[in-house]
Amino acid sequence: MKIDEFESYTKHINLIRNLCAHNMPIIDINIKTPPKIPSEVKYLVNNPRKLITSILIIIHFVKIINPNYSFLELYNVIIKKVNKKMTTLQKNME
Repeated sequence: MKIDEFESYTKHINLIRNLCAHNMPIIDINIKTPPKIPSEVKYLVNNPRKLITSILIIIHFVKIINPNYSFLELYNVIIKKVNKKMTTLQKNME
């Protein structure tokens, strides 16, 4: 990873962290200065100004730090929570 890429990623993650820390809505965020996209995930990014870019950068760092990290386990936890929330919302709508 080049120094300018690393700097771009860390500035971007810091921005997202600060927005979250101040309870700003980030789901529909449109970032003015997008970070550089990791080449191995560039094909996944239609719009580098959206939140998915932040998620991909974090995943990229995690893979470098711990190549054995199980994203499938994290995915399963998230899906369970989303399904539980959807079930609750559906019950409330009835």
